[in-house]
Amino acid sequence: MTPNEIIGSLIYRTNNALNGNAKFLQAIRQYEYYPALLHDDRLHLWHFPGTANEISDVFQELSKSTLFGAKLKFPAILNFQSVIQEHQKDFTVMRINLAIITPVLDEWTTQVREEQAYKLVLKPIEDEFIRQVQRFRHFQIPTGHYPYVSAYVPTTGKALNSVMKFMYGDFVDAIELPNFTIKVLKTCEDMSEIIESESIKVTEEIKKIVTR
Repeated sequence: MTPNEIIGSLIYRTNNALNGNAKFLQAIRQYEYYPALLHDDRLHLWHFPGTANEISDVFQELSKSTLFGAKLKFPAILNFQSVIQEHQKDFTVMRINLAIITPVLDEWTTQVREEQAYKLVLKPIEDEFIRQVQRFRHFQIPTGHYPYVSAYVPTTGKALNSVMKFMYGDFVDAIELPNFTIKVLKTCEDMSEIIESESIKVTEEIKKIVTR
């Protein structure tokens, strides 16, 4: 069981919870890009672990497919390597750099980005992801509140837009979760098979999408 598998499992649970949220699914239909984010009326939240260059290469390759590319990469949680682990007696502290991303139009102002990308897609995913972290009984969770840092990155401006377009093949906005820290209890090893299988399920839908 690796840090990437743990994040994959959390993403799988986040995706399931969002698909059970009728209010979220209704609201996301106001989003300019919503048809590309849903398949059979279900959201697919993807997981991309790797170095910044590896993730960029994958996105550039997916961008070459105009038919399936967007369905296979947005929205997504990027999981930038490497992962710092601090090994204690009863738990392991994992520090991971994550980013939730969704596509935007390059001409959108910050106000439009906030109404479209942030409110309809990025923030609901962030909130549900944190809920899944808090519900995971094999994490050491502080009472009452889970502390973390987030940064909303609206890429308004030609310079930033050009960087995002070059990296991901699309214009994107993000909520970054830098140095995201989870304390994994030793008892989590008892769930290793479940965590690994849930992590794999995040990408199982790819075959269904590309064969239809």
